[in-house]
Amino acid sequence: MRPYAIFCAAVVAAFAAAEYRGVNLIPQTQHVSVPSSVRAAPGGYRTFRTWGGGGFRGGK
Repeated sequence: MRPYAIFCAAVVAAFAAAEYRGVNLIPQTQHVSVPSSVRAAPGGYRTFRTWGGGGFRGGK
């Protein structure tokens, strides 16, 4: 158990040192801003709800 505790302490210390130095370990993703004309177009960007059940969305 003691070697595992030492390993965990070393990992935490490494993350703390990286944070102190300003190293970005997890880069930010870039989000694209979609114009409102594209969002409002029929059949365009996300025209239906994706969260929740929503019921049947099939064709004929």
